[in-house]
Amino acid sequence: MNKQFAILFSIVLLLTVTIVTSIDVLPTADATKAKGTSTQKYGTATKSIVCGDRLCSEISSSSTEKQMEDKGMHGEDKAKHEDKGMHGEDKAKHEDKGMHGEDKAKHEDKGMHGEDMMKQKHLQMLEKMKSMTKMQMIDSMKSMMSEHHDMKIEKMTQMDVPELRKHIEKMLDKMSKDEYSDVDDVSHEDELTKFQTAELLSQRHLKTFDELDFDVFTNQKWDRLHESHSKDITVHWPDGRTTIGIEPHIEDLKAMFVWAPDTRIEQHPIKIASGQWTSVVGVIEGTFTEPMPLPDGTSIPPTGKSFKLTMATVGYWENGVMTEEYLFWDNLEFMKQIGLS
Repeated sequence: MNKQFAILFSIVLLLTVTIVTSIDVLPTADATKAKGTSTQKYGTATKSIVCGDRLCSEISSSSTEKQMEDKGMHGEDKAKHEDKGMHGEDKAKHEDKGMHGEDKAKHEDKGMHGEDMMKQKHLQMLEKMKSMTKMQMIDSMKSMMSEHHDMKIEKMTQMDVPELRKHIEKMLDKMSKDEYSDVDDVSHEDELTKFQTAELLSQRHLKTFDELDFDVFTNQKWDRLHESHSKDITVHWPDGRTTIGIEPHIEDLKAMFVWAPDTRIEQHPIKIASGQWTSVVGVIEGTFTEPMPLPDGTSIPPTGKSFKLTMATVGYWENGVMTEEYLFWDNLEFMKQIGLS
């Protein structure tokens, strides 16, 4: 009995040692394979990291792959970010370029407005000069020329060195040939401005002359004749007479309405202006319905006949009014039409 019990105890002990040894060998082998540190817990721990139920080598491999994937993802994100940054820079450059374009447009627009303002100033000055004395006009022109000179200097300060050198050479060359009287007259822009100013003056003179014939003369508004005639105007008549002064001229004009009260000018089929000269072709009409006074005190009875003559007026203008006027029409044809030839 004792012998049987001893055999059974030996078998149980042997089985127990075998099982325990097997359990201890597995993590040790696992740790050895993974080059980690064995533990009594299931699995292994390497460098204080518990790998769980897999070999550390497997965990490391998985971790390495995941880290590589993560790193690749971060690289893509970084590339996208950098690419976005580059697009941002391109956008910034584009917007900056757009801003420069806007600045350029504003600058050109400003330049255009500057020209319009200068033209407006010229027109205002011409209007003011009608009531100025000689010295006042000279002082006004000095001020305007000084302002224009400053503008030219400002324009030159904006040129680069080669452009400025070329501009100065051009100025000196033209000045040496006496083509222009001063620096302000050198550029084509100045010549264009002069032409435009002269054109504006010519158109203003023609408009004033229209007003003279169509309204002032036709409606006998003699108190407005000074708007087109200077105080000491010289008038040359078709019969060869010459009068000096606005008052004698008004008396001559009044005399035409004594025997033909409906005298009128309603047409200017031809109008020409060049510099300070104007030439206008008009049509004067009327009816001989009242006695015509003669220098000796007698008069010619009316014939009741109408007249329609083509006439021409050539005028020389200074400071907005005519200082000399030439009147042309056919006196013989005029006498025939009213029945006195």
